Amino acid sequence: MELIGDFDLETVKKKLQIIKIEPDISYLSDDQKNIIKKLIECSKIFDKVFYLQKHEKNLEILEEIGKSQNSKIISFFKIMSGPFDQFDDNKPYIESVQKNEKAGFYPE
Repeated sequence: MELIGDFDLETVKKKLQIIKIEPDISYLSDDQKNIIKKLIECSKIFDKVFYLQKHEKNLEILEEIGKSQNSKIISFFKIMSGPFDQFDDNKPYIESVQKNEKAGFYPE
């Protein structure tokens, strides 16, 4: 997969702020810590659902770009949660990806 046009990952990263969250969970019981682990597992499922809601082929695209090992495209895909540039009117940034105005909510 190839990027469309010029793309500078560093410019995009400057528009975002990464916040590292490191809560103190030392006071929680083992059961409570296990619940947190389960919630994290659930969040990964929600991520997949969100990807599918944005574009019906997002998971396929993610798998394909993962195989390419192109770190630039992989990073941008993860930042944008899909193949569309949210900073540029949701235009596709990967060649051969077409935008569906229905997103992943409704069948073609």
